[in-house]
Amino acid sequence: MTMHTRRTFLATLGVAAIGIARSDAAAASELLAPRRKLKRVGLQLYTVRDLMKADLPGTLAKVAAIGYKEVEFAGYFGRTPAQIRDLLRRNALASPSTHLPFDSLESSWQKQLDDAKAVGHHWATIAFIP
Repeated sequence: MTMHTRRTFLATLGVAAIGIARSDAAAASELLAPRRKLKRVGLQLYTVRDLMKADLPGTLAKVAAIGYKEVEFAGYFGRTPAQIRDLLRRNALASPSTHLPFDSLESSWQKQLDDAKAVGHHWATIAFIP
């Protein structure tokens, strides 16, 4: 698995900037040519949160049907970790990461982490700090 980090992103951005800055179009084209390809592309489910609120199982089925293999949650919409894990399995989806609310740091951080682990997430992020 290729690890994408801020460092690799900045390196790629730097190579692209150098290519654009050069007046030699062929050299710029060569520098901008894709060097890395993503093997997996996932969907941040926050982008379809209204659909998730209305029909979480149906939304996950549609997400899988259009070809996504990975999703990132931003809440479970009243479902238990076991229910979410079951829905992921039924739709052949993986969910390597999730967003956790900032306020859970003080109130229920350990439960949030336990739930994330039960779903199968490997990473948990705080989406924003107020």
